[in-house]
Amino acid sequence: MSDKNHKIDKQAFSSQYADLLDAQADADQLQLIDDLETLYTSAALPEQLISGRPQEIWEQAQGVEEPGRPQGLQGPGRPQGSPLPYITEVLPGVVALRRKRRVQRLNAFAAVLITALLVGSLLVVTRVAQRSQQGNTGGRTTATAPQCIISQAQTSNAGLSSLHMINATTGWALGMDYSTGLNRILRTTDGGTSWQDVTPLQQGRLSTSVTQKTSYAGNPYFLNACVAWVALAQPGNAPALLFRTGDGGKTWQQSELPGSDIRGINFIDARTGWLTVDVLKNGKFAEEDFYHSVDGGQSWTKIAISSPATSDQPGALPFANADNNPIFINATTGWITGASSVSLNPRLYITRDGGRTWHQQLLPPPGNGDSRIFKSGTVVWQPQFFSAREGILPVSFWAANSLDVYITHDGGNSWQSTSLLRISTPPNLDIYAPTHDPLFVDANHGWIGNAWGAPFLYTTSDGGKHWTKIVPQVNMLNTGLFDYSFVTSKVGWALGSITHNSPASEPSLLFKTEDGGKTWLYIKRG
Repeated sequence: MSDKNHKIDKQAFSSQYADLLDAQADADQLQLIDDLETLYTSAALPEQLISGRPQEIWEQAQGVEEPGRPQGLQGPGRPQGSPLPYITEVLPGVVALRRKRRVQRLNAFAAVLITALLVGSLLVVTRVAQRSQQGNTGGRTTATAPQCIISQAQTSNAGLSSLHMINATTGWALGMDYSTGLNRILRTTDGGTSWQDVTPLQQGRLSTSVTQKTSYAGNPYFLNACVAWVALAQPGNAPALLFRTGDGGKTWQQSELPGSDIRGINFIDARTGWLTVDVLKNGKFAEEDFYHSVDGGQSWTKIAISSPATSDQPGALPFANADNNPIFINATTGWITGASSVSLNPRLYITRDGGRTWHQQLLPPPGNGDSRIFKSGTVVWQPQFFSAREGILPVSFWAANSLDVYITHDGGNSWQSTSLLRISTPPNLDIYAPTHDPLFVDANHGWIGNAWGAPFLYTTSDGGKHWTKIVPQVNMLNTGLFDYSFVTSKVGWALGSITHNSPASEPSLLFKTEDGGKTWLYIKRG
């Protein structure tokens, strides 16, 4: 039976089961009817399967009288909302009294109808279950990554400036065309050997008022191998433009953002995301606005404000200009982190209502147990989650240039310190953070580099409890590595440049490791 048509044709069934309807109902037939009626009574048929009552059966049933029972009255044992309100009460009387033949015919037909409805409901339930299994593949929890093939894209020679690999073959990168000075969005499907230019600007998606020197407004957000968002600034403080792709950059959909100074974009799936916008007044940072989208970024709703005027309000995020982008793990729970100056309270705020209200989370002292280390200032990096309950939260301390990776086993409700790692400081250390942000691929395996070109790399295989310092072996002399991107505990990529030059002054070099960062092989220049 088709799961698209559940209307029962009485005439067709009467013809198909003529022998049953015309025969004198004997004990076996009556028992069959009784069994079917019992099956029906115990079954919870979906209401949407049956639209309305089968009027023909009801009209026939009106001629059957049962002493003491008003017609249509709800009786004991009858399922609420049953589409057969009287037939289920007549059937036991047929079995006991062997009533008239027309009642036997009526109940035989009802049994066939009930059987058909049960079979139909089974088909519907099975089909719904199949669709549910097929459809539950969105976001970051997919067992297999989406596949996107871009046959028309041209291979690009643009220099790479930032990596975001998804798996062993597919990844995204930010780059620059050094011949034109244009920023580019690049994508690889062969592990970095070649890169395709999938920039919206190149495909003519931008309005004619946008200059060729358009820059990114906030960092692009790459959800998976196919879905990404890129915000581009417009001249004259006009609202930034947001471009979304669902096919790996082959096509882009354009919309306008509610502001020009975009701080960050975060999505948990292809439709649900958040946006933070900085508001400047008289050239000074005056407010941070929080927006929410449920349609992939086509439209945005303001849900919260952080400003000096709102800092003291219950549930408001205290005003600061040192926040990271917000990060969410589901539709309700997310975090805002950032830098704190001399304070005993690192900047860590959680929301449990989708970003409308925020509340501070307090951290225990770091691995050495000395809470005074907080006083030197901290940088709380974004948390990373590997399941609904398991995650890590890196925190850098200005005191002795140290790092502690806090862990959670309860979905971020509480955080525990692991160990305090003190990192040697080269002279070109980033002045905005005491250490770099570590990269983890699971709850155990992580890496942390230092300033660009540092000749060493720290790695952990137990979630930050212990760290090992290694000196990467690069098969090219005088090359420093930066911007690491790992996809497994063994496989990763890094950009590199000749150590006496800045990485922004010339096209970078791309390297790959297959032993967890110990040795690196040159892939290409670009």
